[in-house]
Amino acid sequence: MPSYGVYTAIYQLLYTSFNCNMDSNTMACGLAGGLSGLISWALIMPFDVVKSTLQSDSLTDPKYKGMFDCFRKNYRQYGWTFFFRGISITTIRAFPVNYIMFVTYEEFKCHCL
Repeated sequence: MPSYGVYTAIYQLLYTSFNCNMDSNTMACGLAGGLSGLISWALIMPFDVVKSTLQSDSLTDPKYKGMFDCFRKNYRQYGWTFFFRGISITTIRAFPVNYIMFVTYEEFKCHCL
Protein backbone atom coordinates (compact mmCIF):
# COMPACT_ATOMS: atom_id res chain seq x y z
CA MET A 1 0.00 0.00 0.00
CA PRO A 2 2.71 2.61 0.73
CA SER A 3 4.10 2.05 -2.76
CA TYR A 4 0.81 3.20 -4.30
CA GLY A 5 1.01 6.37 -2.22
CA VAL A 6 4.53 7.04 -3.52
CA TYR A 7 3.44 6.21 -7.06
CA THR A 8 0.41 8.50 -6.96
CA ALA A 9 2.29 11.35 -5.30
CA ILE A 10 5.03 11.22 -7.95
CA TYR A 11 2.43 11.17 -10.73
CA GLN A 12 0.62 14.17 -9.27
CA LEU A 13 3.89 16.07 -8.89
CA LEU A 14 4.92 15.36 -12.49
CA TYR A 15 1.38 15.98 -13.76
CA THR A 16 1.49 19.45 -12.21
CA SER A 17 5.09 20.09 -13.34
CA PHE A 18 4.23 19.22 -16.95
CA ASN A 19 1.08 21.40 -16.80
CA CYS A 20 -1.15 18.49 -17.73
CA ASN A 21 -4.88 19.11 -17.71
CA MET A 22 -7.92 17.94 -19.58
CA ASP A 23 -6.96 20.02 -22.62
CA SER A 24 -3.22 19.26 -22.62
CA ASN A 25 -1.52 16.94 -25.03
CA THR A 26 -1.45 13.23 -24.46
CA MET A 27 2.34 13.01 -24.61
CA ALA A 28 2.90 15.20 -21.51
CA CYS A 29 0.43 13.20 -19.41
CA GLY A 30 1.89 9.94 -20.70
CA LEU A 31 5.38 11.12 -19.86
CA ALA A 32 4.25 11.98 -16.32
CA GLY A 33 2.76 8.49 -16.00
CA GLY A 34 5.77 6.68 -17.45
CA LEU A 35 8.25 8.55 -15.29
CA SER A 36 6.14 8.04 -12.18
CA GLY A 37 6.29 4.30 -12.80
CA LEU A 38 10.07 4.35 -13.26
CA ILE A 39 10.74 6.50 -10.19
CA SER A 40 8.36 4.67 -7.89
CA TRP A 41 9.78 1.26 -8.81
CA ALA A 42 13.32 2.52 -8.24
CA LEU A 43 12.30 3.71 -4.77
CA ILE A 44 10.36 0.63 -3.70
CA MET A 45 12.48 -2.08 -5.36
CA PRO A 46 14.48 -2.96 -2.21
CA PHE A 47 11.25 -3.57 -0.29
CA ASP A 48 9.80 -5.65 -3.11
CA VAL A 49 12.93 -7.81 -3.28
CA VAL A 50 12.80 -8.42 0.49
CA LYS A 51 9.07 -9.25 0.23
CA SER A 52 9.72 -11.74 -2.58
CA THR A 53 12.66 -13.26 -0.69
CA LEU A 54 10.48 -13.78 2.38
CA GLN A 55 7.67 -15.26 0.28
CA SER A 56 10.03 -17.84 -1.19
CA ASP A 57 11.53 -18.76 2.19
CA SER A 58 10.76 -22.19 3.63
CA LEU A 59 7.75 -22.44 5.94
CA THR A 60 9.17 -25.42 7.83
CA ASP A 61 12.79 -24.26 8.11
CA PRO A 62 12.89 -20.48 7.48
CA LYS A 63 16.21 -18.69 6.98
CA TYR A 64 14.81 -15.36 8.17
CA LYS A 65 13.05 -14.27 11.36
CA GLY A 66 11.35 -11.38 9.58
CA MET A 67 11.77 -8.42 7.27
CA PHE A 68 14.63 -6.75 9.14
CA ASP A 69 16.52 -10.04 9.53
CA CYS A 70 16.14 -10.69 5.80
CA PHE A 71 17.41 -7.21 4.99
CA ARG A 72 20.38 -7.48 7.35
CA LYS A 73 21.51 -10.97 6.28
CA ASN A 74 21.29 -10.26 2.57
CA TYR A 75 22.98 -6.89 2.85
CA ARG A 76 25.89 -8.50 4.72
CA GLN A 77 26.19 -11.30 2.19
CA TYR A 78 25.54 -9.48 -1.11
CA GLY A 79 25.63 -5.71 -0.46
CA TRP A 80 23.24 -3.19 -1.97
CA THR A 81 23.10 -4.96 -5.33
CA PHE A 82 20.90 -7.66 -3.80
CA PHE A 83 18.07 -5.17 -3.29
CA PHE A 84 17.98 -4.13 -6.93
CA ARG A 85 17.78 -7.56 -8.54
CA GLY A 86 15.35 -7.39 -11.41
CA ILE A 87 15.38 -3.60 -11.63
CA SER A 88 16.36 -3.54 -15.31
CA ILE A 89 13.43 -5.60 -16.59
CA THR A 90 11.07 -3.90 -14.15
CA THR A 91 11.96 -0.43 -15.37
CA ILE A 92 11.86 -1.50 -19.03
CA ARG A 93 8.29 -2.66 -18.42
CA ALA A 94 7.30 0.19 -16.09
CA PHE A 95 7.58 3.10 -18.49
CA PRO A 96 5.30 1.90 -21.33
CA VAL A 97 2.79 0.27 -18.97
CA ASN A 98 2.39 3.40 -16.86
CA TYR A 99 2.44 5.69 -19.90
CA ILE A 100 -0.50 3.82 -21.42
CA MET A 101 -2.32 3.44 -18.11
CA PHE A 102 -2.25 7.13 -17.23
CA VAL A 103 -3.10 8.29 -20.76
CA THR A 104 -6.11 5.97 -20.64
CA TYR A 105 -7.03 7.21 -17.16
CA GLU A 106 -6.87 10.86 -18.21
CA GLU A 107 -8.88 10.20 -21.39
CA PHE A 108 -11.64 8.43 -19.45
CA LYS A 109 -11.60 11.13 -16.79
CA CYS A 110 -12.03 13.82 -19.47
CA HIS A 111 -14.89 12.08 -21.22
CA CYS A 112 -16.74 10.78 -18.19
CA LEU A 113 -16.84 13.90 -16.02
